[in-house]
Amino acid sequence: MAFFLLRFNLPDPVTQSVSIVAAATTPLSLICIGYMLSHAKIKKAIKKWRLGATALIQLTIGPIATYLILTTLNFPPEVIMVCTLIQALPTATSLALFAKQFDGDEVQASELVSLSTLLSCLTLPFIIWLLLS
Repeated sequence: MAFFLLRFNLPDPVTQSVSIVAAATTPLSLICIGYMLSHAKIKKAIKKWRLGATALIQLTIGPIATYLILTTLNFPPEVIMVCTLIQALPTATSLALFAKQFDGDEVQASELVSLSTLLSCLTLPFIIWLLLS
């Protein structure tokens, strides 16, 4: 933050290193999701109604509430769209990683990430349609 505010440029090797790490973030996240999906028992997760309800609420009510609140507060349309879309994305893979690291229920966290990712295939187009209409 200080470098940004003071308009201080980092040396090229540092900037290039940060760019390489930044470029690897999305592919690594996709690898983690693929791993979780390959080990998740989707049929078992679907039968757990609380997981499905949690994922569905997160993927629908959250974005709609974000849209309504930001619209009411007269935020610019671009900010409303970006914040609503971010809210509509599936549960982050970091949930399962944190659950594993801090002795949480990593199986249930993985199931929630997997179920949320699969449900977002249905809910995300719906949220985008709502934003564009």
